[in-house]
Amino acid sequence: MNRRQFLGAAAAGVASRVSLAEGIGDVLQTGIALRKIPCAVGVVATGTKILYSGAFGVRDDGGTPVKADSIFGIASMTKAITTVAAMQLVEQGKVKLDEPAGKYLPQLTKLEVLESFDAQGKPVLRPAKMPVTLKHLLTHTSGFCYDIWDEKMSHTPSRLPSVPPSSR
Repeated sequence: MNRRQFLGAAAAGVASRVSLAEGIGDVLQTGIALRKIPCAVGVVATGTKILYSGAFGVRDDGGTPVKADSIFGIASMTKAITTVAAMQLVEQGKVKLDEPAGKYLPQLTKLEVLESFDAQGKPVLRPAKMPVTLKHLLTHTSGFCYDIWDEKMSHTPSRLPSVPPSSR
């Protein structure tokens, strides 16, 4: 079942709560059967109420049933969720893609860039040439990196300026 089929089933079920529950429930159960995933949880809501909530499958090898309020680790998928939220703010005119992100996160206003290390192993830093924008953050072109991405970043992490993980 692809995304179009899923959305079609969901849209067809909007007419009534019963058909909505049957349509989305069927789609989630089919996804478990076809993709051999252990579980799926689905929620459809408006700004004021939950129209559908369903959970199917098991959480673990012990057969613990998944519930609608089960907690899942989603790791890097938070980037996609954050991007959607940020783009909604752009759409509403509350933020702009090309304005300095330091306007909202002051710790991003005076960034320094790692150029090299001196003979004693101390980082040689220079001021950033341009401000980091929301567009840079969303497209991963801000210059921030994890220490596993760049050998220089793991050289002496305790000597490098601290950038809060939420800013990465």
